[in-house]
Amino acid sequence: MPTWPTNPTSSFASNPDSYLNSQVFAGAQTRSQFDSKSALPSVINAALKSGGNSCHGSAYEFVRNEKIQARNYFSSTIPALKRNQFGGTLGGPIAKDKVFFFVDYEGGRTRQGTTINSVVPTEPNLVGNFAGGRPLYDPFSTRVNPANAAQFIRDIFPNNIIPSTRIASQVTVGRALPVLVDVLG
Repeated sequence: MPTWPTNPTSSFASNPDSYLNSQVFAGAQTRSQFDSKSALPSVINAALKSGGNSCHGSAYEFVRNEKIQARNYFSSTIPALKRNQFGGTLGGPIAKDKVFFFVDYEGGRTRQGTTINSVVPTEPNLVGNFAGGRPLYDPFSTRVNPANAAQFIRDIFPNNIIPSTRIASQVTVGRALPVLVDVLG
């Protein structure tokens, strides 16, 4: 039985204007044929344009920008986006009725802003005080629920404060970083 690549990639890509025609030969046709051991790959057969006795060509550009972009749910603004995909084709004779040329080009440029969502711990959080927030459960108190053996239960930290003996030493180093940044400028 043949082995198919687990992550197949395209072996050829050309811009849309260079295709004369294309045809898709589908592999698997039924749901049972879609398992990875017996499914046949699909094949795309594409014929490209060629040159001729007269010069001919085309050009195109696809544009996408922030004016038609949705706002990220966590952002108050729409980040900048300028995406251009462009290309063209050119064909013609080298020697009339004998040798022809045909070339195509496709390019793309993307300039994009990003939205970064992060949580910066407050000073009380760094010492384990999460009072007023969502309840924090002690992971070391996990045990089987006596009312239902298929469930587990845990205890909430008292007053939502993690004891200082349970805080890793790396957090102490993290608390010093803002001070260093202020001192070093």
